Amino acid sequence: MATRFVPIDRDTPLLLPPNLRDWVPASHLVHFIIAVVDELALHQIRVNIRGTGSEQYHPRLLLGLLIYSRRPAPEPPAGFPRHQVVHGS
Repeated sequence: MATRFVPIDRDTPLLLPPNLRDWVPASHLVHFIIAVVDELALHQIRVNIRGTGSEQYHPRLLLGLLIYSRRPAPEPPAGFPRHQVVHGS
């Protein structure tokens, strides 16, 4: 039985912006992560193959989101005001 995944289509035109890839510059880290994840052999990842329930997000999409979310936070630009955390008494 075929596994049902929500389709990954990063080239689908949208109303605003016209293309998802227009949101980030070509040199952005996310493009590197997508390229690396697309090269990985993910055939050992277990998914719901029964076909019950809603369509699943593709393991490549979820792995890319996980990797991107775990990256170190970038430093703010010079002169950018830093927020100070004030703890109440």
